[in-house]
Amino acid sequence: MRTHIQGFALLALLIGAIWGAVQLASPALSDALGEDGALQAESSEDTVDLTTDAVPDEPLSFEEITRLQFNLLRAGFFEDLSAVDGYLGVNTRAQMGEAARAWGLSEPSDRELYEHAELIYADQDFLPG
Repeated sequence: MRTHIQGFALLALLIGAIWGAVQLASPALSDALGEDGALQAESSEDTVDLTTDAVPDEPLSFEEITRLQFNLLRAGFFEDLSAVDGYLGVNTRAQMGEAARAWGLSEPSDRELYEHAELIYADQDFLPG
């Protein structure tokens, strides 16, 4: 008899917990569910203009990243040649931001920054020596 009472008490506690969870979730659920109970999709405020002819920049290749890093080294944004590794890591990204500000470029893409650095150092050989 005692186990039946304990079972009933646990069942009542479980039902109370479920009821409380439903009560807590009901405001969020009513926002997500329509009048017929179906989920309502909301459109994003971010819109994409597909009417432009703009083509996204091609990502920089390993060689282009290496050339950009070397040009950043020439410009004094890196301290030594060990920073030239061909990968866009945290340090390279930070120095790219510094270079863009120093060169007066407003939020350039990676490709725009690369091309600007190439123009600056166009008359110099890529590798020292």
